[in-house]
Amino acid sequence: INWTITARVILPIIPAISILLMQKIEVKNLFYTKKRIFPIALGLFLSFSVAVADSSFANTAKMAANFVKEKYGNAHAAIWFDGHWGFQYYMEAYGFKAIVPHLTVKEGDLVIVPQFASNSVTLNPATTYNIGTFEVQPLRWLTTMNFAKCAGFYASNAGPLPFAFGKVAPETYNVYIVMRTK
Repeated sequence: INWTITARVILPIIPAISILLMQKIEVKNLFYTKKRIFPIALGLFLSFSVAVADSSFANTAKMAANFVKEKYGNAHAAIWFDGHWGFQYYMEAYGFKAIVPHLTVKEGDLVIVPQFASNSVTLNPATTYNIGTFEVQPLRWLTTMNFAKCAGFYASNAGPLPFAFGKVAPETYNVYIVMRTK
């Protein structure tokens, strides 16, 4: 028993459940067998679709970090970022630093902020200027983490559903430059 539904909990039990279900299917009665196979096939399709959507969402953080590295990595300014989870992992892999409260940034430094950052630091609009945004599109019809769709596979504050169907908007990232430090 686990407090949340996640792929790391469900995937290990799929082989055991499949074996048990197949033992119960009676081959002699084809109609009865078809009645049982349809829900199993539907469940497998849904499970794999959610896994693909989750992988797609996770890859948005990697693609965003790659974009920052390619576009701003050769800048002479320090690059900071807001947000955690996968985005933090990939940004730190490139040597960028997480922005934290009471941190001293210098004029000309860049700060990358995801639209939906966890444990976010509020930037002072008097000292920063938005120089652009970029987007990374996850799977377009199913999502596991999206505030607008109330899907919170990994965090209940994103929504009560583990996944949601519908048009999924791209993940948006804002790029700010520090204009002055006070």
